[in-house]
Amino acid sequence: MTKIMFLDFDGVISTSRAWVAQKHIEDFHTRWIDPIAVGLVTEACREFGYTIVVTSTWRKFGEEACRKALGVAAQFLHDDWRTKEIWPKGPNSSAGSRPAEIEDWLKRNGGFDGKFEDYIIVDDDGFNWLPDQIDRWIKTHQLDGFSTNNYEELINRNNGKELDV
Repeated sequence: MTKIMFLDFDGVISTSRAWVAQKHIEDFHTRWIDPIAVGLVTEACREFGYTIVVTSTWRKFGEEACRKALGVAAQFLHDDWRTKEIWPKGPNSSAGSRPAEIEDWLKRNGGFDGKFEDYIIVDDDGFNWLPDQIDRWIKTHQLDGFSTNNYEELINRNNGKELDV
């Protein structure tokens, strides 16, 4: 069975740390992508069987741009690779409802009716997560992104496997 990783980009794999460290990269979007964070996400998918669904606003740039940002982790994209925008107060509100978008994706894809074993949400923002989502949220640091500490959270969540360093 599949495990789903609902993945934000900004503050997860797109970081200020990368922007500062990669001044030599001229492409604006590429410069933000943090290779360490992408590597850790890739290892989490490989080690624990996660398939990625993009929740990030980067999904508006299209699948090709998201695949480029994900690099080697793009191999783990789900066929239905992104959540759909849901605007609780209309399209002119400041932000969509990420918790509702995740719920919608799960419903559209059969939820836990034998299709998915588990899901996690990897995001730096503390949305008003639904009760069944709050314990699945892996909170990243908005400036430094997905870290070794976040990876260790996944180890603890997935049968207590130890970090192989």
